[in-house]
Amino acid sequence: MSLSLSLASARYRPVMFNPNHAEQNTMNPNAETPRYAPIPLWTRISGTTRTWTYGAINDGKLKSIKVGRRRLIDVPSGLQFLESLDEKAAA
Repeated sequence: MSLSLSLASARYRPVMFNPNHAEQNTMNPNAETPRYAPIPLWTRISGTTRTWTYGAINDGKLKSIKVGRRRLIDVPSGLQFLESLDEKAAA
């Protein structure tokens, strides 16, 4: 069974990170955004789930690298990808 990231599917639509929402913000909003982040940190930054993240990686929509056994997400390009999803949904 393949994971699809179609915009019509609410199941894989990410929840956007809201820096003003205290319960959701587990990071310091004044901290610098890292260049690469491991999956647990990426899910906190982006508000997405592990399942959605791995589906986006497998579909080639989210850039990542492997360092040993660790998978790191390219944070700036990942945030741009999430913003593009938001723009497509609004159009």
